Amino acid sequence: MLKLLSSLFFSLLSLTVFSQSHPCGFSLYMQQRYEEEPALLDMREEYEQEIQSIINSRTYFSQKTIPVVVHIIYNDSYSNISNSQVYSALSALNEDFNASNSDFSSVVSSFSGVKSDVEITFSLANIAPDGSVTTGITRTQSNLTDSAGENVKSLVLWDTDMYLNIWVVDNIESGAGAYAYYPGTAPSGAEGIVCRHQQFGTIGTSSSSNFAATTLTHEVGHFLNLAHTWGNSNDPELASNCDDDDNVEDTPNTIGTLYGCNTNQSTCGSLDNVQNFMDYTDCTNMFTEGQRSRVHAALHSAQGGRVNLWQYENLLATGVIEESDCEDELIEVQIHTGTYSNEVSWVILDTNGEGIAGGGGTYSNNSNYYSSVCLPNGTYTFQSIDSYGDGWNGGYYYVRDCDNAVIANDNNPSGYGESQSFVVDICSEAIEGCTDPSASNYNPEATENDGSCIVLGCTNPEADNYNSGANQEDDSCVFYGCTDNTAINYDSEANEDDGSCEYPIVPDLFNYELTGSNHTIVIPDEMVFNLLEGPISNLDIIGVFYSDENGVEHCGGYIIWQGTTNSIAAQGDDTTTDEIDGFAEGVEFQFKIWDYSDDMLFDCSVSFNTAMPNQEYFTNNGISAITSGNVIPPVNDQEIQFPLGWSIFSTYLTLETMDVAVVLNPIFENLVIVKDFEGLAYLPDWSYNGIGDLILGDAYQVKVQEECNLFIEGEYFLPDEVQIYLPTGWSLFGYLRTQPANCDAVLDEIKSEVMIAKDYLGNAYLPIWDFNGIGDLKPGQGYQIKMNSPQVLQYISNLDNY
Repeated sequence: MLKLLSSLFFSLLSLTVFSQSHPCGFSLYMQQRYEEEPALLDMREEYEQEIQSIINSRTYFSQKTIPVVVHIIYNDSYSNISNSQVYSALSALNEDFNASNSDFSSVVSSFSGVKSDVEITFSLANIAPDGSVTTGITRTQSNLTDSAGENVKSLVLWDTDMYLNIWVVDNIESGAGAYAYYPGTAPSGAEGIVCRHQQFGTIGTSSSSNFAATTLTHEVGHFLNLAHTWGNSNDPELASNCDDDDNVEDTPNTIGTLYGCNTNQSTCGSLDNVQNFMDYTDCTNMFTEGQRSRVHAALHSAQGGRVNLWQYENLLATGVIEESDCEDELIEVQIHTGTYSNEVSWVILDTNGEGIAGGGGTYSNNSNYYSSVCLPNGTYTFQSIDSYGDGWNGGYYYVRDCDNAVIANDNNPSGYGESQSFVVDICSEAIEGCTDPSASNYNPEATENDGSCIVLGCTNPEADNYNSGANQEDDSCVFYGCTDNTAINYDSEANEDDGSCEYPIVPDLFNYELTGSNHTIVIPDEMVFNLLEGPISNLDIIGVFYSDENGVEHCGGYIIWQGTTNSIAAQGDDTTTDEIDGFAEGVEFQFKIWDYSDDMLFDCSVSFNTAMPNQEYFTNNGISAITSGNVIPPVNDQEIQFPLGWSIFSTYLTLETMDVAVVLNPIFENLVIVKDFEGLAYLPDWSYNGIGDLILGDAYQVKVQEECNLFIEGEYFLPDEVQIYLPTGWSLFGYLRTQPANCDAVLDEIKSEVMIAKDYLGNAYLPIWDFNGIGDLKPGQGYQIKMNSPQVLQYISNLDNY
């Protein structure tokens, strides 16, 4: 019974650990990549041959440093982990890869002879790709952190040939704790590692268990071409895993272990290396010597750009190390690529066979690349590499010493590459001067450039003839563009016209005819004229309009605004014709403006300069000047308030449909009844509409169960263009102006026939008693009125005051 309970306890413990730690997603994501691009399987076979060739050609691999950038993708304070947690992750990673982890000494004796100090250091970058200073940590707010995968890489990605990119997220969509890809297999070349912050580092949100704290170490292993200890299957603890291998001789075949730590476990006929970082146990603490060779070989291959990460020039470019003067001899490597240049890379080996410089994997076809390498005097080997094995396909290289003498070269290296020895000797004494033949002060005898070169040319990057090699401006910059300031696409920066000018098309509504008389309206450059979203701008059109005998508006003159003083010649009426074809004496100017950028026409109000002989009215041969103007915002919506119980409402809009049931549908739940002045009703509960369409200018009684507001949109008719018929006796009328106005003033012209007017509260207007209890008439409201005789009510313009 005790044994059964103990077994149950450990089963529950295992489930708890599993629920808190998410396994590696490497195998799952690699399988997806093979399904997406089956050719990757062939690439992996060829790559494996290259890796084994590199391993076989070396007796030892030296220590290397890799620049790192950590991208924190967050959407709350929990996922926005601290810098301290990032530092703890890098510290744990470096301990694991440099055999300084505290549990390294606890490796079981059976594997103490193969446990390894991998000698790879990971350092947060100090310089960003754009050259700015960085902490090596970026922060991006995005909800993608909750379902992360390749999607987060599109948010932020630094050059993968310069940095190991690590994205730290809240959750990975596949359920993995982290994942990476083998070199050169990541989608779209987005090399790097995605990791949950709960399994990143040893403090903060990390669970800090061995499994969580070594998750990053495990994924960097994959990034550097290490498989799981049981091989490439998707799952550990499968019996078939015994038949798979991780291509590392000193890691015994195993079925793999999912959590736990049984150091006596033997699953494939030999003791399992359960403490290996590439297993899934809870006590991982070591890499083997074979794994060390394999990851260093990956760093000597151009696949996935790994060879570029640890190069001296890249460590300088990422700020991991500081530049110092070369105390030895500075040689220059020139690489000229042919075709299939992405297969080409190179390494310089010292006498121990260790790579001390290299590059490649990211080259473009038929291009030249130069690298400077600081080397002590001695003998070296230049190893050309072709990952496919068919040579450099027309490419070649030159190695030149500090005297510019060729000390090694090869034209079109064949096969997987060739090796050539060269010797670095002491250079002759340098002659300082300008060594650039294109400079105006070029010194052909100089052997060392002293930075004095003067290259004349256009130094403005925006210019069409920009000279990237020039360091002194000679005022030769050319900027092509449209130089006509009346054009739509006028370019104030252009100094040479390229024939691209485009000119505005004036809308037909501004067409007018000369009539033989006119009034000059000055439009000064200091005029302040405001549109809806800012001041008037070039190509906007200002015009004046009059109405003909049928009330139709016509343009009487206009100008296209160019920011300079101008004038409108407002055309007077041609008295020799019967029709009205211009302004008559004393007719007021009506201004309109066409907003070119928004393609919209607006009515305007303007102010006139009172010092001029004339102002807002046409006079033949008159002269006026405006000082300011504003567009009149178009009215196309209205909010009507309905108090609890009975009230009277009206609208100043004509809607797409005026059916009362459609117009009031948004407040349908609150409606009890609506009536017109004849008593015809709309009863929503009975789906009965005796009113039909609302009539502009009429008002309606309404009862609602709850105070509410109605928002409507439609076309606004100017109040001075609508006549409201008021019959003898009682009726209802609506208010059509956009601003309140005094009831007595509004009804002044017909008040002799008004017996009484009332608002919905019963407040009365009694003209016979000179009493105004209503006060102002207000938009959205309606009013009862009793007339002695039929009359027509017509409001004045919104621009005028009662």
